[in-house]
Amino acid sequence: METGKTERKHIYYFDYLRIFALVSVIFMHAASAPLRAGVGGTDWQLTNAFTSLAFTAVPLFLMMSGYLSLTSEKTADYMFVLKRRLPRLVCTLAAWTAAAALWLAISEGGGIRCFSSYLLSGFSGPIMVHFWYMYTLIALTVISPFLYLGLANMGETGKKVTAALVVLVLLQTTVTILLPDKLKAYLVIDLFDALKLFGGSLSAYLLGYFLGTMKKRIPNWALILTAAADLCLIAAATAAKSAAKGKYDAALQAQNGGFVILLAACIFILFRQNWDADCAFRRTASPLVELSLGVYLIHNILVSMAGEFGFSGMSFGYTCAKTAAVLALSYLTVKTLSSVKPLCWVFTGIKYADAKKSCAWGHAVRARRTE
Repeated sequence: METGKTERKHIYYFDYLRIFALVSVIFMHAASAPLRAGVGGTDWQLTNAFTSLAFTAVPLFLMMSGYLSLTSEKTADYMFVLKRRLPRLVCTLAAWTAAAALWLAISEGGGIRCFSSYLLSGFSGPIMVHFWYMYTLIALTVISPFLYLGLANMGETGKKVTAALVVLVLLQTTVTILLPDKLKAYLVIDLFDALKLFGGSLSAYLLGYFLGTMKKRIPNWALILTAAADLCLIAAATAAKSAAKGKYDAALQAQNGGFVILLAACIFILFRQNWDADCAFRRTASPLVELSLGVYLIHNILVSMAGEFGFSGMSFGYTCAKTAAVLALSYLTVKTLSSVKPLCWVFTGIKYADAKKSCAWGHAVRARRTE
């Protein structure tokens, strides 16, 4: 830790949000095959409804990252960002890209050339779909000092205008999704479309700052009703569009879309207002939270392996069981890697000395540093 810097108070509700987001993102990928297998039926409708909720995972990760980065004084130090934050993200992504490249080469029956091809393609873009989040987070981390300084030197009026722009960008995305194709060309506003930087992820990143620093309390009943209505709309509209096309259509479940961002924002505020305290569950689950980066990066590799080895049930219950199994196996694999000194940092983003301080299940864990 840098001298002269006060350590941030532990944000307990972020632990619960990370667990929720991890389970959600694993369910989302486990549900991909059942949703695309055929539209209709009770199992499909249940899977679709829970997937609509699960799509809030990445926006929640972005919101938490945005809040942590944009409220930390260390973010103003560009060398700190380059030396401490970026290597953690880049090296961990590189390690899991290599692991994914090895698995993809094996699953396709390829040799060293196939592996090398996948590995090299990782320099230009994600070789597995869930890696896109890391590429986006790395880019946002690079510009985070400029965002931090801009917000820190901005008056209240400027912050309100910035927040309003974020909302308007998200609103246009929402309207665009709902419009018939014939009208989209006439009602899309180029200004707001141009502001959808990083595929719209910058909006969620900034929204995390505004929601985390918001002083006004919103009634829980209003948040729950808004979230429930939004979730019903996403699930119902997705089912209707999918039935009309005869195949799964996830347009309304887009992670940069206004509907999903609104749902994620409601969840973020609910957790912030009601669960920002320690409890036995948090202490038990803290090792999973500690290793959440590695668990996120491995989970879809394991989902792919499960499909390759014939674990491809289509029912809602099977998808839930698959989610639980992948979560457990992801944690155990990453926990094992964290116990090997040469592998710990590159696969988990945690220093070996810090990983050793993480206690076993059921025991208190050290206060997590939120740099």
